[in-house]
Amino acid sequence: MAYTVAVSEFTDINNTDWKVKVVSSLDPGSIDLPFNLGPDGFNLNYDFDEYDRCKPVVGSRVQITLYHPIPNTAYFDAFYNALDSSEEGTFRIEIYRDPDTANEFWWAGTIMPEQTVIPDDYPHAPVTLTAVDGLANLKGIDYNNDGVAYTGVKLITEHLHNLIQKLHISDVWSTTDVELKFFEDFISKEYKDYIAGAQNEQLNKADIAHTAFYNKNENGDNEYFSCYKVLESLALTFNASVFMAQGSIWWVPLGAIQSHASSGTSIANYMLGDGTVTYNTVANVTTGAIFGSNSAQWEKLNGWERTSAPSFKEVKRTRNYQGDKPVVKDANYTQADIVAHTILDDEDVSYPVGRKFLISGVLRYEYPGDGTSINGAKISRLKLGLRVHLGDAGGSSQYLSRGTTYSANNFNFAQYWDSVNDTDENDFFYYNAIQGAAAWSGVASNYEIITDTFNKRIGTNGVLYIAFNFLTPEIVAAEGLELSVQELTGVTKLGANDVDLVDSSATYMISNFQANVYTQAQAQEFGTIDITATNPDSARYKLDQGDTLIGDRITDSDLGVIQVSDGNYAYIDATEWTNLQSSTASLSINGLGVRERLASNENAKRIERGTLYQRGSTYIHPYTILTNTADSGNFYQVTGLRYIANRCEYDMQCMYLSRNITGITVDQDNSKITPGVTEPDSVPGIKGPGPVNIVSDNTTKLSYVVTDSYGITGVLTSDGSGTKVGINLPVSKSASGTEIITINTSGDMAPLADGAVGEFLKTDGRGFLSWAPRSSRDLETLSDVLVTNVAVNDILKWSGSNWINDSLSQYHQRYETESEALRAGATATVELYYSAQGDGDGLAESAQSDTPTGSNTINRKIYYSETAFADPDTGTWVEFTPAPADDATFATVKAAILAKLKLRTGGTVPIALKMTWEETTGFTGLLDTYTGAAAAYSLRKLRTAYTGDAVEVYNGTSYADIGFTLNELDTVALAAHCGDNDGFVKTWYDQSGNANNASTNSTSRMPKIYDGDEELVILENGKPAVLFLSSAQRLTSTSATQFTGVLDNELYCVASYDSRNVGNQYAAGVQIGGGTRGIMIGTNSSGNDIRYHSSAITFKVAVGGSIAVGKQILNGGTTSGTSLKARLNGAIVGSQTGTTDTGTANAFFIGKHPSLTAGTSKRVQESIIYPAYNGNESGIETNINTFYSIY
Repeated sequence: MAYTVAVSEFTDINNTDWKVKVVSSLDPGSIDLPFNLGPDGFNLNYDFDEYDRCKPVVGSRVQITLYHPIPNTAYFDAFYNALDSSEEGTFRIEIYRDPDTANEFWWAGTIMPEQTVIPDDYPHAPVTLTAVDGLANLKGIDYNNDGVAYTGVKLITEHLHNLIQKLHISDVWSTTDVELKFFEDFISKEYKDYIAGAQNEQLNKADIAHTAFYNKNENGDNEYFSCYKVLESLALTFNASVFMAQGSIWWVPLGAIQSHASSGTSIANYMLGDGTVTYNTVANVTTGAIFGSNSAQWEKLNGWERTSAPSFKEVKRTRNYQGDKPVVKDANYTQADIVAHTILDDEDVSYPVGRKFLISGVLRYEYPGDGTSINGAKISRLKLGLRVHLGDAGGSSQYLSRGTTYSANNFNFAQYWDSVNDTDENDFFYYNAIQGAAAWSGVASNYEIITDTFNKRIGTNGVLYIAFNFLTPEIVAAEGLELSVQELTGVTKLGANDVDLVDSSATYMISNFQANVYTQAQAQEFGTIDITATNPDSARYKLDQGDTLIGDRITDSDLGVIQVSDGNYAYIDATEWTNLQSSTASLSINGLGVRERLASNENAKRIERGTLYQRGSTYIHPYTILTNTADSGNFYQVTGLRYIANRCEYDMQCMYLSRNITGITVDQDNSKITPGVTEPDSVPGIKGPGPVNIVSDNTTKLSYVVTDSYGITGVLTSDGSGTKVGINLPVSKSASGTEIITINTSGDMAPLADGAVGEFLKTDGRGFLSWAPRSSRDLETLSDVLVTNVAVNDILKWSGSNWINDSLSQYHQRYETESEALRAGATATVELYYSAQGDGDGLAESAQSDTPTGSNTINRKIYYSETAFADPDTGTWVEFTPAPADDATFATVKAAILAKLKLRTGGTVPIALKMTWEETTGFTGLLDTYTGAAAAYSLRKLRTAYTGDAVEVYNGTSYADIGFTLNELDTVALAAHCGDNDGFVKTWYDQSGNANNASTNSTSRMPKIYDGDEELVILENGKPAVLFLSSAQRLTSTSATQFTGVLDNELYCVASYDSRNVGNQYAAGVQIGGGTRGIMIGTNSSGNDIRYHSSAITFKVAVGGSIAVGKQILNGGTTSGTSLKARLNGAIVGSQTGTTDTGTANAFFIGKHPSLTAGTSKRVQESIIYPAYNGNESGIETNINTFYSIY
């Protein structure tokens, strides 16, 4: 039951009445408490992704500000306290339009305690409540029936009903309310052929088995995918977006949006709160809105802007078909399970005729021995009886059967004779287990496995690991598979059961006991596959849609297969799909999905954003199609939406709607193992002491083994073509040591007689072997070996043409003198030099001071060369990175160079190493000398005491702060973060100490700092730069409080401009008063001028043709009293007298003034702004020029 805790009503500026209720699922004690809403009434926001026009799940949130009457404070205190302690979903916000007449349910969502803000001075200050529609909260809810697995198959509409009922707000819909409004788009060939032009009802005529969503773990237990994952997979596969609007959940496919002109989104189908589905034929949705020019319905407010979405190179999604997961599995089938015959159940999956299964596991068995058995009673084996039962849930009931027989005519011998305890040496024979091929039987039976023998008297001597892995015959159609152990017992030498081997002294269990589906030639290896649509034209943006659990069949063992009605009361696999925009069937459902998604962004698409004022009675929703009269009446799709109810305003973004499939190709490749699933061995091995094996399906061919009354004397081998060769085995073993076994032309195997000490075995080239003494001169018989005057400890080395002998008194420090000469003769200070080659090495070192002078810094660097004794000055050297820390000691860096050597080469030669030493003057930043800056942005370090980073960079998926190394931008860290993705600056940190960081939360406004295609940092004149590509890109601070009153100032900016023929080309400055006012520096539309703008006076200075497009320059400007001066590259290029600007600044900006239309792209490297005139122009500009080498 739901209780209304509090309620408020308001009338918007268009005279529409609204009711907002706070509702609880628990009795709050007091109900219908009145409260007042803030000036916005409520804000409704949708969580779009900027470039993804078909996001599968689009969550929404509502925010309200609440003022309650002071007399009711105690009641509201109780409500706020309950928010802190109640279960998630207890409280929600409900919104109704026109409550006194239509009372139209508009929106509902769960209040989020963590987003509730209660000020200390409430009720005199507003409380902020935020509620979400619950779609995102489905991530924390398992898709099952309150902890029990759903079973069987369900229509897609039934799955959607299950998912909607999992929402915390689901009880807002009665059984007769419309909980889901949906459009159809995709249709399978099989179902389309059946309906022959009738209304498409595919979502209600396609089903998916619940097993796709069990998410079995390695133990075979269900962990269940979340409701969100299931909903996302359904929407992604059908190219649909799911969201809440107008009091219902909506399912809107991209193809329906693109087909709006032909009623693609004008007729919505309904699902009621009890799951009943109704397909409609009459228009029931208002989908259009006109903007661009004002109309009776809409007014386009000031401040609109346009940009573009990039063209997509590819769209990829991954089909997770879970084909490598076992049908049933228990990682630890225990001794108790074996005794109790515990059944592993697949939960009634349907299997087609012809299916095979791979049954596998490892029996772990340990027996201590009875200590009493003698003679043949020692011979013991195990019999494992597996029960594989098909059809427990329907179809033909079948049992896998393979029995065992024993015969006195088929025997073998075991070598367990013990002269101390045994009395009959001839009693050690045993009957072989004879087993035929396995077959399916209608009678309950087992598949028997007989192990090899072990000694019952002494036991297993540890744990035996006995692996089994076998393939079943093909089955007839059945539903349900059960796997269990029905028998584990010992087997005597003659084949009788021996229960002693499974008594209380024995321990046993089966690990990884499982059944896998087996496809044509091998067990299913993979679990996922990539499906990618590719644009033939040049493009760089790649959209990865993630993975879906749902799609067409890929292999026999797939989960999540969509089956469709064929009109004959049967559901069959779908093979090809079309949609409202494509009538030719040739693609799988996910193949069609990625193609259609790419077709809508195959080239750059115009984006417009701004605010629309609602004049009339229609509303904008995520499914609304916008007609842009300012763009030739083209259609636009909503891709961003916020509704401010009381003001009747929509802050929104929309994208040009089009489709082009020309040249798009779709590929399916890159099969991979399901994440979290370990690929099984095709044939598990057998581990443990003794010759323990599984007897296979093939009966032993004893006729190929030659025996006498005492044992085996020979074997017949085959050459593969039917010819048999007899091999006679040796009749004795070595009396001592190890002997070489030879075989002669008669097939006799015999040990080779040993030679004398030091002799070696040689052949005459015809197969005759003999022992021969070793000669000290034997090396001379080799054509490329020249040895003379051989001495003890001589080595053999290559002279360039021959191998020669040479004396070697030592290896280490053999070349110490040479290494010292190279070290001491180097131009730089080389503290350590080491080199090594095949015949020796040399180390020379001379440690310098570890203590720097004053504020100086000691810098040590280490290098390697892959040439022995490389010249320290002219040789080819590679520096090890990262470099040692400043002021690192000699001992520390020496240890590091040895560690680097091992990592780099593993000690292989030739190699040379060197360590250099340098004392550098201590760092002094520009702001250390010229203090008082209001804001300072740079890609170099400007202040000694500054400990922050340079920039925060977005790589398309994550953010990272990039700092400095050696007082310059850490480009290594930047490249590591971005890789082959572009990098964009979200925040440029202020180094002045005033925390005036310039940033943006919009990815479209972020300037570029790293090119992922080239994998290079953006540079200008050899130094890192930030590239502002378009008029939309800018970074701004949230305040600029240092600028107040009379605004004397100094501004400096290092930048280059790609064009100067556009006005308002300002690279940096400060905005004043919230409008177009400001103090700014940049270039002017005349092409070769620079501009220094102080709001009271627009001041531009012509400097002729000396400013080239794309050339790095240092802009400067100063205001002192009534004197304004423009500066370029260290010199005054113009001055003017005027009124000094006054006021209070709003924000510092880089790249574009927030309220002015900007010009084309520019590269900015540094911007420093002082809130007063200090007369330090010359010194500041010299410092900047010294670093950047501008002029």
